[in-house]
Formats: sequence, structure tokens, C-alpha cells
Amino acid sequence: MSDKVILEVKEYSYCVLSFIDERGYPFSIPLTFQRKGKTLVAEKPRSLIHDFAEPQRAHAIFHSVNEDFSNPRQILFKGQITETKEGELVFKIESFSRGWVTRRDATDEFIRDAKKRAQRYLDQKGITWYKITEY
Repeated sequence: MSDKVILEVKEYSYCVLSFIDERGYPFSIPLTFQRKGKTLVAEKPRSLIHDFAEPQRAHAIFHSVNEDFSNPRQILFKGQITETKEGELVFKIESFSRGWVTRRDATDEFIRDAKKRAQRYLDQKGITWYKITEY
């Protein structure tokens, strides 16, 4: 991975860190990471009680968009996250991907399709207590 990709982190105000919690559920939290060599480092929020003593798979997505939605972009890092004794979260990057949305309709389409995919998943699992409706 090039240093140029890591340097892009400073162009974003924050990211969303996602991982699987101890109960097996996806968990996401916004964090402000700083670049430190080939890793990303953030202060662990006091509200985050999850223990990262052992390395854990995680994703960190940085997303940015202009007010008029003319320049949306994102970068997704995949890797391992651990916690230091000092309370820092250290994210070791293993891979990354970029994304640009070229038009607003594409985002709306993606959201509608995501609702359909989520409903199919609920249907496959036999979960009938929740029905996703179009907006």
C-alpha cells in the first residue's frame, strides 16, 4: 500500500469503525484517527466498552461529500484493531478500496436496493416482526 493512500486520511474529519462485538453483532462508532506510519491511531472513547486486547478484524471507512453532493468520495480500510495499555486504538491496515458516486440517483438506488437486500435476508431467516417499507 502506498504512503499516498495513508496520507489521504488527513483529508477526512472522521471515520466510522465497524467490527463484530462479543455477542456476534455488528457495531459501528465514529472515530477520529491519526496516521502513524502504516497504522491509524485513535483515542478510545470512554463510551466504548469493547475490549480490543486481542487483535480483531475491523473496517474503517472515511467518507466525504460536498454540500451540493457534487464530489462524494470514500476510502475503506480493512485490517486488525488492537488496544494499547494507554487506551489508544491501533488499526493495522491490510487492504483498502475507494469509492466515488457519480450521481445522486446512484446513491438513492443503492439505498433502495439495500432495503430490498435486507428484507430478503429477514425473509430467509423467517423474521416477520419487521417489514422494511419504501420511503
